[in-house]
Amino acid sequence: SQGESEFFTLAGIDLEAMHLSHGMSGILNLGFIIRFGDVKIFHIGDMDPAEVTVSDLKAFGLPEKQIDIAFIHDYLLTEDEFHAHILDGIQARHLVAMHFGGQPPIELKDIFPNLTILKDPYQSWVMP
Repeated sequence: SQGESEFFTLAGIDLEAMHLSHGMSGILNLGFIIRFGDVKIFHIGDMDPAEVTVSDLKAFGLPEKQIDIAFIHDYLLTEDEFHAHILDGIQARHLVAMHFGGQPPIELKDIFPNLTILKDPYQSWVMP
């Protein structure tokens, strides 16, 4: 159920897995946070924002976890109705866009100044 997560630790690396609905019956989607020392990385998986609300994300305590990097789907970034999921429900220091095909809208950097979009398959990024 939303708000419940499982914690695992292996070789000093912490993993927190949480059910974030995919929106399709019978398909389990897991979002997860990986912590290496003081750095926290969040991957949203294939979450359906129509099924997982901002309140659900807050129930997992995501804003309080002070996430450093969040990997976010393109539709959460491009659809105005889902911006609160990122800005209020997750509140990560840095965002990395996933699944963009073609050129993303330039105004995304106005809304999400901490957004990185890797446009080239061989491009890399280093967290500042």
